[in-house]
Formats: sequence, C-alpha cells, structure tokens
Amino acid sequence: MDQSAKFGMGVVCSLLFVVSAWPAGIPQLNLADLVTRADLVVTGRIDRIDPQQGSAFDGSRRSEEKSALLSVDHVLKGPPTVGDVSVSFVVRHNPAGGNGYASVTTGEYRVFFLKDSGDHYEFVSPYYPFLPAAPGSSVKGTTAEERVLWQMAQALESPDVSSGRKERLLFELQDTQSGILTEALRNSLQTADRKLQLAVAVALLERNDLSAINLAEAALIQPPLDVPRYVITNLSSAIERGVKDPVAIPALASIAQKATDVESRRAAMYALRRTNSPMAIAPLARGLSDPDFEVRYYAVVGLADISGQPKWRPLREQFQAEENRYLSFWRDWSQAQN
Repeated sequence: MDQSAKFGMGVVCSLLFVVSAWPAGIPQLNLADLVTRADLVVTGRIDRIDPQQGSAFDGSRRSEEKSALLSVDHVLKGPPTVGDVSVSFVVRHNPAGGNGYASVTTGEYRVFFLKDSGDHYEFVSPYYPFLPAAPGSSVKGTTAEERVLWQMAQALESPDVSSGRKERLLFELQDTQSGILTEALRNSLQTADRKLQLAVAVALLERNDLSAINLAEAALIQPPLDVPRYVITNLSSAIERGVKDPVAIPALASIAQKATDVESRRAAMYALRRTNSPMAIAPLARGLSDPDFEVRYYAVVGLADISGQPKWRPLREQFQAEENRYLSFWRDWSQAQN
C-alpha cells in the first residue's frame, strides 16, 4: 500500500475489529508481545462512532459494520507523523454470550495497538486493542515498550482515570515486570481511595515489593469495613504468590499470629517458608499450634526446608496420617533452638 495514503494530514486507515463483552477465561495480557506485534501504537481517543453502515447474519450471530474517527495525539511506535485515523470495525452479537472482545466507545483516552494488514489496519488483539492513558500525558522512553509503560504509569497516577479502570489495569498488568510500573505503583499508594490503595498493594506484593507490607498487615489483621471481601482475599493471595523477602518476616509473623481469617494465616505461613531465612523459624514454630490443618502443615514444611531436614518434611498424606508425630518432633526441635 502507498505509504502516503496511510499517513499524513487527513489520513484514513481502515481498521477491522470484532467487539463484544468480557467473559471469564480471556488470555492474560502480554504487554511486550502486544507492542512487538504492533506496527503502529498511538495515544488518542475515538471522537465519533458513525451510525450502522450495514449488517449481516452468520449462523445465529448478527454482525454490524461501523466506522469511527480516532484522533491521534502521540505516536509511540511507527511513522512519527500520523493524522486522524478512520476506523472501520465489526460488532458481532453472540446470543450465547460474550467472547471477551473489548468494546469500542467514544471519549475515553487510550493507547491503541494496530497492525498493518496491507490496505487497512487491524487491532493486534481483540482482547486488548487498547489500554487506558491519561489525557495530557507526556512521552518518555527510548523504546516503544518503555514509551507504552510510561503511558501506563501516568494512567495509574492520573486523577483523570477512574479508580475502576485503574483496578482493571492493575489486573491486566499483573504479569508485567518493570521498574517504571513499580515506581508508579509506589506513588499510587498515596491515594485516598482505600479500595484502590489495597489493589495497588496487591500489585506490589505480587512483585515481592514490600512498600505496602505494613498496609497489608493492618488490613489482614483488621479488615476495613468499607472494602469488599475480595480485596482482602487478593491481599492474601498476593502475599502467598509474591512475597519471599526476609525483610517481610516481622509483618508475616504478625499476620500469621493475629489474623482471624484462615486464608490470611495460610498465606503468611507459606510466605514465611519461602523466605528461607532462619529468622522465620520462630513464627513457623508458633504455627504448629494453629487450629487450621493447612497452617500447621505449612509450618512443618517450612521448618524442614529452612533447617535442611528433608527426613522430617512429610507429604500431605503422611502428615495427615502421622500429624502428632511430626508436630511433636518440630515442637521439640524448635524449643531446643531457644
């Protein structure tokens, strides 16, 4: 295709896209792959979606062809001079339910990921055709991926991006490791929105960043009444999945001893074991008397791993069959360490 027909003042790019609802089971975002596969990454917003251009039926599904005008502010990857973009896309209505494809709407400022398909452009992914961005954001970074990451960082810190959209972005970026994002997450802990603050804490703890460990400790020991239950569950899961730094041991020990929620105590005990530090022996030993079977099992396994005694590290079935034997051994052993 003639490059002058695709870029420049008053440029028109034909984009094909399928839109629907967001179901469970969609693929996790791989930001690096998304940027790599894109030929053009821009920031901007869809200013207008024109009325229906046509429709068709494919079996039981009805498809509608529409067009929209995308106003471009910055180019993060691709030719540096791009004018407004005319977007053509297809909305497919599925009577059986959504297929997880994102929806095209007007007004929201975004980063758009596009690929060259010859005489038109398509979104790189129907699940992640765009991510949020902050109006007025600056462009930083020496690579395309860094420039996109800076957009995500600014979106997380911007008052112009809703708390709900930030929470969703945190979920989408949970597998993305970047110092740029980590710094933005630390800054975002200052938010007055308690629910969002704890969601940010989840993201940091999953990265083994302890900036939010004291905040998590307080929330797990005395869950805030104004925060949904799932946020507290996510905190526990983040500690279990991400935390392994021995610096966290005092907070983990406090959670393991004081939290009334069994999932919180299990997560703290699991993380204590993962620190692989002798400093974790005392709190692990206290877990031997916990009323929950899983906490007691994690305590035994943790003590065996840290002390290097595989003979006394039972499989779960062994522990169920001979729990008192293992508990007695480790109580005696831990007392002898004092």
